[in-house]
Amino acid sequence: MKLLLTYIPFQLLLGVLLGILIPLEKDLFVAVSIVLLILMFVSKLKALCIYKNKLLFLTIFFGGFLISSFSVFLNNDLYTKNHYICDLKKEVFLKLRIIESLSSSKKSDRYFGEVIRIDRKKSSGKILIVVNKDSLRSKLVLGDEFVCKTNIRKINLPPSPYDFNYRNYLKHKQVFGRIKVENYLKTGKKSNLIWTIRGYRSQVIAKVNQSILSKNTKGLLIAILLGDRDFLSKEIKTSFTNAGVVHLIAISGMHVGVLYFMLLSVLSFLNFYKKGNYIQVVIVLIFLWFFAVFSGLSSSVVRSVTMFSFISLARLHNRKGLLLEPIISSMLLLLIVHPAYLFDVGFQLSYSAVSSIVSFYPLITQKIAFKNKIATYFTDVVIISVAAQLGVLPVVFYYFHQIPLQFLVANFIAVSALPLVIYGGIIVVCKLCISDAFLFIENYYDFFIEKYIAVIAYFSSMDALILKNITLHPFHVFLSFVLLFLLWNLLKAVTYTKIVSFGLCVLLFQFTYIYYQYKVYKKQELIVYNDYRNLAITIKNKYRLMVYQHTLSKEYFRANKRNNCIDEVKKIENDVFQFKEVNYIVINKNYAYDKIKTRGLILIIDNNPKINMMRVVSMLKPKKVIVTAKNYQSNVEKWKNTCNNLQVPFYNIATKGAYVIN
Repeated sequence: MKLLLTYIPFQLLLGVLLGILIPLEKDLFVAVSIVLLILMFVSKLKALCIYKNKLLFLTIFFGGFLISSFSVFLNNDLYTKNHYICDLKKEVFLKLRIIESLSSSKKSDRYFGEVIRIDRKKSSGKILIVVNKDSLRSKLVLGDEFVCKTNIRKINLPPSPYDFNYRNYLKHKQVFGRIKVENYLKTGKKSNLIWTIRGYRSQVIAKVNQSILSKNTKGLLIAILLGDRDFLSKEIKTSFTNAGVVHLIAISGMHVGVLYFMLLSVLSFLNFYKKGNYIQVVIVLIFLWFFAVFSGLSSSVVRSVTMFSFISLARLHNRKGLLLEPIISSMLLLLIVHPAYLFDVGFQLSYSAVSSIVSFYPLITQKIAFKNKIATYFTDVVIISVAAQLGVLPVVFYYFHQIPLQFLVANFIAVSALPLVIYGGIIVVCKLCISDAFLFIENYYDFFIEKYIAVIAYFSSMDALILKNITLHPFHVFLSFVLLFLLWNLLKAVTYTKIVSFGLCVLLFQFTYIYYQYKVYKKQELIVYNDYRNLAITIKNKYRLMVYQHTLSKEYFRANKRNNCIDEVKKIENDVFQFKEVNYIVINKNYAYDKIKTRGLILIIDNNPKINMMRVVSMLKPKKVIVTAKNYQSNVEKWKNTCNNLQVPFYNIATKGAYVIN
């Protein structure tokens, strides 16, 4: 631990992390810069040499803090000139360029685009593009420029506070708006080296799809080697997820590691030449980055290749320091260049897993060792799987709320066979690009992959072994990592102090978890959901959930039940109901509001009822008017103006998000 604390990139990383989580405003940025300059000056004074190390640490820490704050500012597209955010909700003529292809649906294709012009003025910004599929039109590809007439809208808010916040997710990718395109006209195409290489990738995918391989084999091969999961069936994705091996169908550190060691083996003859190790590293890095570009430059590939690039450079200098050093250095570089990576779930999982492996693997292998190479290989697979799962467990619980208990056996089989899947896949892809002959190669590989998928599906079917509906508070995620660190420290050398520290942390975790559960039990909450298809309302009281809706299949209901530990669900049968001694009434096409005698209600207006808002407000004297996302915008604007004139609070769920009272 002392070696790690004296490692300058680690000290910088601590400051960078704080700077990303708490970005500075302009005035504070200047103030912290002045503090940094003072620290740098004071640390040079000989009279304060006894504090030199501490001052140096603070100087480096604040330096990292300032670097990340500045990087956050530079990476925020909203500060760029002529951003399209000023033209939201207007119907405009747009000129755009396709910069990234996303997963498609049966009805539409999705892309990230770059705005070039709005009407006749120059514009900028990254935008989400949804294009309706048309069999008569050629599909848009990277670099295509086109013009269209449409409205720029904000990304939809989540239906509930517990649902996935897609707007926030895209915000970290600097995407602040979306457009839906019915018709467009291509005007040209821009090309560069990266897009050209990725164009060849599309050709290789087409070759694979034209082969005699089965549909499942094609999908898995394209996902594992070419980074495109669109061709995987929903059943296969579910199987890999439930079996605890979902990381295998997305190019990650494990895949890049297999390629890395394959390249080292193939190029090992260079070590016999003078400076051959330098040539070997250069060739390996070129191949890895070419693979990253070829597979689509996804964030998971970029961070994995960056990580192995630093490991290669550390190996080149025969460094005998901590294995964590190149990992920390790669993490530091990625976060300085692209701070939003910190909020990427894949980034968190990847670095949690790798850090856990390099920390626990040496400690465990010291106690478990075999002379037989085959036994050692399979033992290493188990140890690496366990160590990786220890590291990612808090993150998995927080984001995915489940863990398959069969993961250890499933990982042992799936990871052990992964080199065969990758090496065999490379041979098949190369053969398909060169020749249509030798079909036996595809047949053998197809047979192997079908059995591989069948084994994963078998483990996935063990539904009883999947722990579901697990919730973890962010504070408990932090405590979990503290526990892992204390466990690692305890395994290094067992002492009384370390045992007490670990035990106290366990008690703190249990106490805070019980306290959190008590707060959940006491919480009362009403939510009117942001759903434009159906009116959905829930009232939470202790462990009971009252629901105004016809079905409970919506994901936001499941998320509500999970986060609030709900045991019992009942339906709200009446259009008039009460919460915390306040009466609520749903006014829709079917309800005769003029028969209501109670005053001081909160009105929930749904499904465009034909009402005279002036008369309704004058008659019922409501405390507040809430309009759901199912109402027409023209009606909403008219009702809003009436309420503003009569000084009645107005809440539009479509623009402000779900209405929550607790």
